[in-house]
Amino acid sequence: MQLVDHPFVKFDQLKPIYNFTYPLFRTISNEFYDYLDFNKLAQSKQIPQARTISLYLHIPFCETICSFCPFQKGAYKHVKQIESYMSALTTEIRTKGNFIRSLRGPIRSIYIGGGTPSLLSADNIRHIGKVLHGEFELSSLTEFTLESEPKSITRDKLYAAREIGVNRISFGIQSFIERFRSLFNLTSTREQINNTVAWSQEIIGHVGFDLLYGMHSQQTEELLYDLKQASELHPETINLYAINNLAITSQLHKSYAQKGLKPSSLQHRQMLRLFSDIVMRSCGYAPCNGHSYIKIANNTPLTLAKTSSANYFRYHKYLHGYHDDYVVGFGASAMSILGSLVTRANPSRSGYITDIQLKGKSKVYYNWVSAEQQASKALCMRLPYNGYAKKERIDWTALPSFVYNNLQQLIGADLVAESDNDLQLTQRGWQWYSNLMYFLLPQADRNILDGYVSNMLNTTAVLDGPAETCVAS
Repeated sequence: MQLVDHPFVKFDQLKPIYNFTYPLFRTISNEFYDYLDFNKLAQSKQIPQARTISLYLHIPFCETICSFCPFQKGAYKHVKQIESYMSALTTEIRTKGNFIRSLRGPIRSIYIGGGTPSLLSADNIRHIGKVLHGEFELSSLTEFTLESEPKSITRDKLYAAREIGVNRISFGIQSFIERFRSLFNLTSTREQINNTVAWSQEIIGHVGFDLLYGMHSQQTEELLYDLKQASELHPETINLYAINNLAITSQLHKSYAQKGLKPSSLQHRQMLRLFSDIVMRSCGYAPCNGHSYIKIANNTPLTLAKTSSANYFRYHKYLHGYHDDYVVGFGASAMSILGSLVTRANPSRSGYITDIQLKGKSKVYYNWVSAEQQASKALCMRLPYNGYAKKERIDWTALPSFVYNNLQQLIGADLVAESDNDLQLTQRGWQWYSNLMYFLLPQADRNILDGYVSNMLNTTAVLDGPAETCVAS
């Protein structure tokens, strides 16, 4: 990928990857799959102290399986499944308590995701809250999100969520267009969607939901309809995600093929994103990160990139933050990002439960994070996704010259602006933020993403196609 000297088109390629967490795993093998003693790692200073801590709790159950979803989940069959999983999850929270306290950082955000956390009963929700409040000091907590699904959320569950401190509800609408809802196996009714928004605003206060774009054969008029319908519900946050054809289910690929629907080009997706930005700003929203638009943001000062400088959707702010913004995961397949260490728990629900019952902890895939990855995170993640980075937070001595030189190219191309203390995206830079994430990666991490894309494109599924050329003529 190279920069292009053109007033609008800034890169010669677009990649079919729009979001990822960092640091990447550079090795995934049984050699790095074990039961780690996090307390010993912290005591030996192998895991440094954190600046901030976010907690992620994974609830891997779904009433229906959405065909576009890349996350670890399974069909919900009976209440005993949830009860046995909840027992393991709360045991893991208590087991990790001393480790998290040893990190010293304040807990700023909690995110209960899935799966479908709203399948939990009101009593389940209260029990999670009791364990969290009993185990951790939460006076610095600013955001507590519960993911929900319109078919399973109830007023009683929302009242229980409010009791434990939840102040934000998030759920997926994805599209209001019936042909896409059918393809995605989305079965909630419009009444259930409207109730979820209204009840969440009444009981919790803040609500956000997701929309997808870039689906096979999606027309601009259909995207405009989705944006109009979404904005008329007046949520605090609307998250716009390009659908990831590398991660959708084989069933969705088959459904596309049966209906003769063709994948949209990567250039078309970029145009849809820019079109969405115009519509959302006209409706009184402004972006606060790479995906999220905030309703009240236009009442607050905007950054150089014309994005909101307000602190909304803090979990993503920290997840895609600096090297010492830690995320501690709980549950099957949950990922932890701990500065010098990244882990991903046993992805099997039954395996995870057995691990906790027999060992008191989950077996995890793990990688030690190189100094160059830690130094690069502020540039390849914090800067593109959140729009700015403080220069004092970057270890310039450990930063690879490859990354530094690419940063200088972006500054020269007016995609990034540099001051004495900060780096900021320009408005043009924000328009190409996902390219900046790739462009500012160390070469070893670029190779990992390129290898992943190449492998996926060699499957029998119909995908986006290779990294399509987008060259100004």
